[in-house]
Amino acid sequence: MKRSVIPNTITISESIGAAINQAQDAGSDVATTLAEHFNGYLLGRGTVASVSSETRGGFDFGVVDISGSRPLTVAFQNENMVASSHGEVLATVPDLISAVDDTGTPVTNADITEGMEVSYVGFPANPAFSPVLQRSQRPRSREGVRSDRTSNELVSIGSVNR
Repeated sequence: MKRSVIPNTITISESIGAAINQAQDAGSDVATTLAEHFNGYLLGRGTVASVSSETRGGFDFGVVDISGSRPLTVAFQNENMVASSHGEVLATVPDLISAVDDTGTPVTNADITEGMEVSYVGFPANPAFSPVLQRSQRPRSREGVRSDRTSNELVSIGSVNR
């Protein structure tokens, strides 16, 4: 069991829940709070302009498009796989790409609907998930992960009939 579980997962999960509750109670922005407390970065926020999804072979494939100050496209295969803006990849697996609604409540892809106000936050993967590409080798900025790939190379993961 010790070799197959990331250490402190339950403690980290409890800390995330506590940070969300504290931010909501204080009237603070939950997405910003999570990014600041858990070494994350705000990928984007705005209104869900479109959601496309379909189920194939037991997987939910889809794309969420966000309109806002920085338009954002998030492709998913059950979990969020890649976030991009204007063709530039901002985050991709193994990093975590999470969404919260305008109340700061975490939302799953199944819960996201057109017209919702959402924020997406990226979090660096635990080093155990990325042994080949060490965190020190991944260029990062406050805006997110930089890559020489375009989102078109990765969006095929979540391509659906739109």
